[in-house]
Amino acid sequence: LIDGLELTFEEEFKIHELEVMKEKLLDGFFKITLEVPHYFEHFSSFLKSWSLGLCNVSPERMLTFLNNKRNFFRKDFANGGRVSMLLNCFYVFKNVPDEVKIETFHFSVSVMALCLRAFFKVNSDKEYLIEQQKAAGLLNPAFLQAVDQIFPNNRNAIRSIDDYGLAIFKSPWAKHQSDEELFCQTMQTVGEIVKDDVNLGTLYITLVLATPGEGLSHEAKTNPSLVQVQQEITLLIYRYLKTKHNDADMASHTLNLLLKLIGDLHMCRDIHLFGRAHQTSEGS
Repeated sequence: LIDGLELTFEEEFKIHELEVMKEKLLDGFFKITLEVPHYFEHFSSFLKSWSLGLCNVSPERMLTFLNNKRNFFRKDFANGGRVSMLLNCFYVFKNVPDEVKIETFHFSVSVMALCLRAFFKVNSDKEYLIEQQKAAGLLNPAFLQAVDQIFPNNRNAIRSIDDYGLAIFKSPWAKHQSDEELFCQTMQTVGEIVKDDVNLGTLYITLVLATPGEGLSHEAKTNPSLVQVQQEITLLIYRYLKTKHNDADMASHTLNLLLKLIGDLHMCRDIHLFGRAHQTSEGS
């Protein structure tokens, strides 16, 4: 471990680089999402309705869209398109073999999406959606451009949203109540730890992206380059927390909780994708 309480300049710069890459990733993902057939008209319709205090999105409609979006992204990813290029912008993965990255990201991107949902909901105490997105570390230029197109010169027309996702997590949504309780408890805990600490959220989703699920291949779970990424980001999270709290014990406790929660998030992924009361094809 690096001695000293304060982050080094190199560590601060690395966190900044990861934040820039995350924004580029989210910006690119939203631009690709806008190309999903009929997405923008549905997005615009929802925001206009929400600004009037209405919500006309059904769970079935939203799940169908998520499935279409997943298929759109999967096809692009399989063809080495923009999704793959955006994920490759995370330079920390530059030494990881392509086949390991593809297998791992195919699993972990949907776990990352759950983290972002958790960050989003916990910041619903903000008055407006733009403030909520910013506090959660989700705000990106493509999203702002879309909002400006729908509400010219009035970004505060849309109030914040107190949910993990539109309509799709309205109880009862899981096959088993115990699964729903695990999901909500895990998401709430992740959200409360990170809250509006954008740097911590960026570090955590990077670690989540680098962590294969138990069902993946032995090669993915043991690849030395990927394990090295996990170790480097884990150390950086500890160093960041140690500086933030000015307390090594608190940093260790929080880090251990975050590491444990990755396994719980993997279970939440399975519940979200495969454990719904009204099942659709795999989505994100």
